[in-house]
Amino acid sequence: MDHQEDRLQSCGVLRDQIRQKPEDTSATYILHAVLVHSGDNHPSNEYMLVYVRESTIHEVLEDVKSTDISDELRERLDEQRRMPLY
Repeated sequence: MDHQEDRLQSCGVLRDQIRQKPEDTSATYILHAVLVHSGDNHPSNEYMLVYVRESTIHEVLEDVKSTDISDELRERLDEQRRMPLY
């Protein structure tokens, strides 16, 4: 078991054990998402785990307003929705 696995306390919760000085807020991180990129020209997939610090989750995960989304992104998302699913 490597050092990273030692710090994974339970499924989806990561506690920072290596802070150099104590802080006022908890250093517990909650797994928010797992992003997967399937390799187009490569045989392997890439994974990215997205953790959010528990003490800031209310700031980070705010509701998204339509004004937060650029016109370019909105057009791209609309285009993807029109594509057939296989």
